[in-house]
Amino acid sequence: MAQFTFKSGLSRGWTPALLSNRIAMSGWVVSLAAFTVVAAVSDHMTYFEAASSSIIVFLGWAIGRELDPDHHWVGTLAMLGTFAAVFVEVPAGWTVGAALLALRVITGSTGRWLATFDLLFALVIGYGSGGDLWSWPIAIAAGVAITVFHEFGQQRWLFLASIVVAFVGGWYLGDLQPINISSEQLWIAVVVVAVTGVATAFASVTSRTDRPTGIIDATRVRFSRLSAGLFSVSAVILGGTAALWTIAAVPAALTAAALWNLGRLVTRSASDSEGTPSRAA
Repeated sequence: MAQFTFKSGLSRGWTPALLSNRIAMSGWVVSLAAFTVVAAVSDHMTYFEAASSSIIVFLGWAIGRELDPDHHWVGTLAMLGTFAAVFVEVPAGWTVGAALLALRVITGSTGRWLATFDLLFALVIGYGSGGDLWSWPIAIAAGVAITVFHEFGQQRWLFLASIVVAFVGGWYLGDLQPINISSEQLWIAVVVVAVTGVATAFASVTSRTDRPTGIIDATRVRFSRLSAGLFSVSAVILGGTAALWTIAAVPAALTAAALWNLGRLVTRSASDSEGTPSRAA
């Protein structure tokens, strides 16, 4: 009897043997329970939004893993930040999903060619980023990565076409809002740029792709972090602070990567200081 084989170049497996995967699943369960209680006792979100928001918390962990494949605690911090942000603004599920897939394309963490099933992921990227002007960089970044990085195979052109078609659909059905930029938005954008700089300046990767023979390219991880910064800056400048909160999973993961880098830098500096012999006056 024929056996169905799930083939995808962008999906990633899950196994309870890994601590990071157990943390991710626990975070999803806890957030689902917490958001369900919030939906029951307040009007902050509906039960459907509670369920979808818990999935976004899981995606926050996944984005953290894309931005820093070596350190699973970055994903954990990103998940916690995403969880907290939901209490401020209900996340935009389509857009966060689109951002995750775009970052996965840029990072190349799967190391696999695109398959027919991935056309559904292309539709998510296109539709999820077409409805708002501030989210357009998501589709643009994914399109550039698909064009530049050739490991995705000839299927990438059909993938790119699917992004464009879905993007046009999202743009047509969306409601583009006028752009009003305040000084608060500019200051937040400056902070995001600074965080992006810290996260990008110190990026080293030893993790392998999902293919045993491949190693994740540190340069592409840097591009992924720069793209996450671009998504966040675009959100706050073109969409306002509310838009930034709706994709909080992205800046939360970027901040987690930056904090991890700072922690390593401080630890290394302290270690070097302790190892340097003092000179007599």
